[in-house]
Amino acid sequence: MKKLFLLSLMFGCLLLSCNKDKNISNKNNRLTGNWTRQLNDDSGVRKIIEQYQFKNDGSYEFAVKAVTPRNYDLLGYVRKTSGQYRINGDLLIFYNSTTYMADQIKSPYASEEKLIKVDDTASETKANYRIENDASKLTITLPCPPNAFFCIGSVIYNRN
Repeated sequence: MKKLFLLSLMFGCLLLSCNKDKNISNKNNRLTGNWTRQLNDDSGVRKIIEQYQFKNDGSYEFAVKAVTPRNYDLLGYVRKTSGQYRINGDLLIFYNSTTYMADQIKSPYASEEKLIKVDDTASETKANYRIENDASKLTITLPCPPNAFFCIGSVIYNRN
């Protein structure tokens, strides 16, 4: 009888832990995919595309690309970051991230191979996030440090 009780208890714990993993996966599934926003460059020579790609395995990529305004041909990357993410309530937590940037002295953008590593950190960046009910828009709100000269605030990305 004692063995049957222990077996039932272990099976119940297994079911609960599977359900917890499924809930985490469901949160990631809503975020999984590509999210983009487009910015117009004042020069009219290029457009800037910011894109997050969130994967089910908890990894992400963030790229800022320069493209031609008419055909959206890739001119180069301004910045590219990759790393891991996790969700805790309404917080989106980025960690183990590596960032590469174009050499701004030479050009505002570069091919992916010519990007320069500028940051490789295990520290976390926490941002509030919200996905619209129809899952068409993602809002990411980055914290603004005290006495900051410039602050990004909330940014809205469209699912594509």
